[in-house]
Amino acid sequence: MTFVVKYIPVLKEWRLCCCSCSLRSAAIVLAWFGILASVSKIVTCITYLSHPAIQPHATYETKEFLIVMLGTTTGATILNVLLLYGIHNKKPVYMLPFLVLQLIGLVVVTPIVFIAGIMAAVNSLELGLIALVIGFAFVVLVAFFWIVLYSYYRQVEEERNHDSGIVNYTYGIPNDHDQILPEDKSSQVLSQ
Repeated sequence: MTFVVKYIPVLKEWRLCCCSCSLRSAAIVLAWFGILASVSKIVTCITYLSHPAIQPHATYETKEFLIVMLGTTTGATILNVLLLYGIHNKKPVYMLPFLVLQLIGLVVVTPIVFIAGIMAAVNSLELGLIALVIGFAFVVLVAFFWIVLYSYYRQVEEERNHDSGIVNYTYGIPNDHDQILPEDKSSQVLSQ
């Protein structure tokens, strides 16, 4: 069963500024970028946890916070590896967990960015505006990357469904057949 999100555009290729490439290439780069970012965060958490003399940069990074961050980042790494496996082998079922959880994350983070910007604006208007602009730029960038991955997922699903002869349930006919509509009864009566 295909994961379909209505009103989300499905891209045919990656186009950003003056460069373009296939969705597959863009998806592979995004998956590797996610893996590298997650692994670097895991190494950072393990370093801070195993060497108590090294102090984290932020004051909120307590031992408990780092343990939670380590678990969350390990889960993100697993999802990114599944995504990469699904992309390389053209198996959309392995891409699905990443896409669903990333979409949920976007839906949750967007209002948090808005609320954090407003709360920062209470103390300082300039700081609040900067927080809103940077936060929404980040959300838009992550949403664009999600759309690229989602578009590749849909492309792979369409290729698999077209090749296997699976019925397209939108119209109730196989993908490789044309739909023949019955004639209207009123036109049949008029022709007789």
